[in-house]
Amino acid sequence: MVIAGPVFTEWYWGPVLFLIFFSPILAGLTIALYLVARRRIRRRRPLLLAGCFALSVGLTLAGGSAWRWVAFERESKAEARRLDFVTFLPSGYDAQRMEPMVADHRIKLTATYPGPLYLEQERAGPVDASDPARCEIFIAGPLATFPASLGPCRTVTSPGGVTGLLVDDTPLSATYSIREGTLLQVRHPGSAAADALELLDRLEPVDPEEIDFKR
Repeated sequence: MVIAGPVFTEWYWGPVLFLIFFSPILAGLTIALYLVARRRIRRRRPLLLAGCFALSVGLTLAGGSAWRWVAFERESKAEARRLDFVTFLPSGYDAQRMEPMVADHRIKLTATYPGPLYLEQERAGPVDASDPARCEIFIAGPLATFPASLGPCRTVTSPGGVTGLLVDDTPLSATYSIREGTLLQVRHPGSAAADALELLDRLEPVDPEEIDFKR
């Protein structure tokens, strides 16, 4: 039995709620634009008013989008300064998403690249691959060390000589590698293991302040 779900499921609720919550801003912008426009544009007042309202909607949407982008950039830069590990970026790759996460239990940098390849970077904990049937890969969190993977794995080597541990799984496998104390995890489809190794090959240290974060 479904207990809870989306309250407003129909498509038209989005525009309706937008008009309700932003009506003071829309009214103010529409009046201001109309007062300016009626002195310069000779049109029927209803048409002019409708045009000013449409323009105020566009300006409100654009302003909201710009504000969210500025807020995301500011928050991301602040969190990036708290990353406690060496950060890497792959040369020649353009991230579709790049975002830091700083919480009491976990500090990491996540990114998505075409493939799809999902790269996570965190401070590395102990790694024990002496028993391929039960590899133990840990993350050193701010408060405690916890496992990133416990299970069968196999050693893989990239064309550039980077050594990693491949954990086959469904629907996504994961390739792990450690560089300069940073645990690099690339989650990928099972058929894209070579792409994950190529991504690891291209990783280079970078100052977090130079990262272009993307939501």
